[in-house]
Order: sequence, then structure tokens, then C-alpha cells
Amino acid sequence: MIDCLTPYSIASSIKLLRDIHTGAVAVFEGDSDIRLFSKFLDEAACVPINAYNKDNALKVIAILEEEGIPGVLAIVDADYWRVDGLGPPSPNVFATDEHDLEATIFRSPALDDMLTEFGSRTKIALYTARTAASVGDTILAIAVPIGFLRWASSLSGLNLRFEGLVFARFVQLRIPLALDRARFIRAVLDNSQRHDLSMKQIDEHISGREKSGADPWQVVCGHDLCCVLSLALRSLLGTKNANEVCVDLVELSLRLAYQQPHFRVTSLYHSIERWQVATGYRVFPEQ
Repeated sequence: MIDCLTPYSIASSIKLLRDIHTGAVAVFEGDSDIRLFSKFLDEAACVPINAYNKDNALKVIAILEEEGIPGVLAIVDADYWRVDGLGPPSPNVFATDEHDLEATIFRSPALDDMLTEFGSRTKIALYTARTAASVGDTILAIAVPIGFLRWASSLSGLNLRFEGLVFARFVQLRIPLALDRARFIRAVLDNSQRHDLSMKQIDEHISGREKSGADPWQVVCGHDLCCVLSLALRSLLGTKNANEVCVDLVELSLRLAYQQPHFRVTSLYHSIERWQVATGYRVFPEQ
């Protein structure tokens, strides 16, 4: 059924919606984004629509703009727009502050709330005392090289496959948490069936991106952050079993911990506020 949904069919459904709803329409990449933003939207004034991916969302906005349909905006992940020197293609498209929504949530106080619930206070205190670094900063340092390789793969057409990577193969659960870079590269090559590439070539791709000076938060993938956190909560930072802190539950728990005060300090929130003023359409509840 989802395969039958095209940007044109989604745009058509929004135009039909205009018969019963004259307010704003917010287009999202997926269902999990809608569930998160339902906490922040005034759903009497703004109807959320699932486009099922970023490309669809952008095309829907372009179609509706061409047809002169007002009051529709899209909220999407920035991905590598900023490090590639790009930006939203329309004043009706708004991007996350960080690489993606999961990274934004991870960077917020929601992480501390989630650690309080799922971590061990003693283990976390011991870890931060011995490393003089926060849990978030440590996990960021591990996940950023993964993000750099994802970025390099998209730029250079390496067609590397990251879905299905087993993080336990290359994340070293010790104090401090660490990425075994050689094992990571080998895991990616094996996962991608790219044995025509050498480990040295892949390491050079990562190093080249690292030298770019890019903001780590514009590179790191939120899913990678959550994969590392999931492992750490099983031993180094907590005592949970794998089922209690699987990646899906870690991501869900972080979304639940992310609240309005966290969102209201983002550039995304303030940009949409300005859009409300400029267009006369309301997205968020009146204060």
C-alpha cells in the first residue's frame, strides 16, 4: 500500500483535505516523527501528514507550491545539507538543528532523563568521574566516525551498507567507551559485500571527512548514537538485559522524554514560529 503513495497522491490528499480543513498542514518524513510532534502541534489548527520519506516530503511541498496551495510546511531531517553547503529548498521546508531528529533529541536534556530511568546511577557516576566526560560526549565521539563514513559513502558513491551493522562487533565496552576503528571498517565492508575495497581506502575516506572540520552534530546519525547507548546500558552504564534496552526501545524512550521545553529552544521551533507570523497559519498552540 505504501508503495502506491507517490508525492502526487499525497499532494492530492492534502488538496482534498482543504475541503474540511482551512488551517495549516505539516508534512513529515514518517510516523515516528508525527508521534513525537503530536506533543507540540495544535492539531485543531494544524493537521500532520505522513509522506513516508524525506524525498516525498520535499516533492509534495514543491507540487503544492507550484499549484499555489498555501499553509503547508514540511519538517524534515537536515541530514548532510549543512556540511554539504546546502539548505532547505523552500521557505516552507524546515530542517532539524542537528543531522536528524534522533540526534537533536539525544543532544537535549531528554538523554539525562532517559539515563536516570534506565541507567545505574552508581555506574554512570563512576564512568563520568573516571573519564571526566559526559555520557553524551563519549557516545558522540564513538558515533561520529561512523557518520563520517556514511557521509563519505554518499559523496563518493561507495554504496556502503550500514543497515544491520552489529555494533557489539566494534564498540569496546570499557572505561572509556571506545570505537575499534579497524573492526568497524571490517564490519562495514563485510556488511556491504564490498571486498573490492581495502580497509586502508575506507580509513582514508573517514580521515578525509574528519579533516573537513564539519560540526559533529551535523554528521552524526541519531540511530548510531542510540545503538551505542543501547550497548552501554547493558553493562557499562546499567544492568539492563538486551530486550529491555534494545535500540527501538532506546529511541522510543528518548522520544517520550523529549518535552516541549526542550523543543522550544531549538532553531527549528523559532523558524516555524516566524513562518506562522509570516503566513498567518498556526502550527503550535497559542501561548
